[in-house]
Amino acid sequence: MIGKRISAMFFLLMMLLVPVAMWANGGFNAFPVFNILQVASGEYSQQAEQRFEENFPQREELSNLAWNLRYRMGVKEIDGYFITDTSIIKNVGKPNRDIVKKNKSAIMEFTQRVNNKTYLMLLPTASAIKQRQLPDFATPYNQKSFIEDVYKSFGGELLTVDVYPILFANQNKNLYYNTEDQITPLGGYYTYMVLGDKLGTNVNSLDRYTIEYVKHDYEGKLKAKFPYAQVKSDVITLYNYRLDKFFRTYTVRRTQGNEYASLNDLYDRSSLRGENPLDVYFGGMSQIVDITIRTGSDKPSPNKTKLLIVGDETAKSYVPFLTPHYSQIQIINAVTATPQQLADADVSSFDQVLFAFSTDTYMHCENLSVITELANS
Repeated sequence: MIGKRISAMFFLLMMLLVPVAMWANGGFNAFPVFNILQVASGEYSQQAEQRFEENFPQREELSNLAWNLRYRMGVKEIDGYFITDTSIIKNVGKPNRDIVKKNKSAIMEFTQRVNNKTYLMLLPTASAIKQRQLPDFATPYNQKSFIEDVYKSFGGELLTVDVYPILFANQNKNLYYNTEDQITPLGGYYTYMVLGDKLGTNVNSLDRYTIEYVKHDYEGKLKAKFPYAQVKSDVITLYNYRLDKFFRTYTVRRTQGNEYASLNDLYDRSSLRGENPLDVYFGGMSQIVDITIRTGSDKPSPNKTKLLIVGDETAKSYVPFLTPHYSQIQIINAVTATPQQLADADVSSFDQVLFAFSTDTYMHCENLSVITELANS
């Protein structure tokens, strides 16, 4: 407590000393006029940061100082993100009701056109699960109620998968990245525990997997967005199933526009040396990711069931855990896929269809309208 008071006093002192330094560079006119109302709202610190960058010769150091000023003055949400001691967490905000209505209508129409077993899963984001880490007085949107309302609105026309309780119960574990707006493989495992049971699989316990820690001190896109945030870096992990008597091999075929690529593994370790290390999962989340599971003798998997997932990037977290239970899993990334790609999907060849999105995607992504093309021919 004493340390925090000293630190706060230091930054208040800096607020008084910095104008003097700025006077030498651009005169007192460069510094914003002190206003107690603007201080309370955070507007003063934002003006100060802008003037700092414009008038101070050492902008890098000054930007760091300005960041700390804003943080110490209680500005804990910046540009729609909560800045905590460990993580950068997106404040998802309220849903776009028009988009939600269209998404529901598209999925409902699909269930009425096909005979496939159809499921819906909405994954809560970090702001809903990591509530204890949020700043005091933070008011994130109530995703739990939103998910429940969406599920009720389908009136039993499909099977819903509620993963909120298991994620919330394990919120103290590393379920979400600190520097990426994504769920981790461990979060994916807890998702799989509920999802796999709903899909009718015999869910594997976590001790059936070996864990590779393939990259330490990973700093993702949110760290680049807020470079001065003092948050914890991430570790990238790969979960490998301890194979039973049926040795499995994987062929991953990715489609992005008119370009195609193949990978003979679930993980593309070469991506760890690239610009986006999280592309290690499937080689990246393309518009279509098609995974074929076979035995070591190049025969089809003993599990004949085929699963079609229409979703988003959250699939990277839980799909590796589903692969022992299927002979084929195809993921259509509805966030980036084209209407034609949805229309060309051979839905009849799959036994199960899963619509799976983060709540943020389901609330706000306009491209999900492509769902209307699925099995529409």
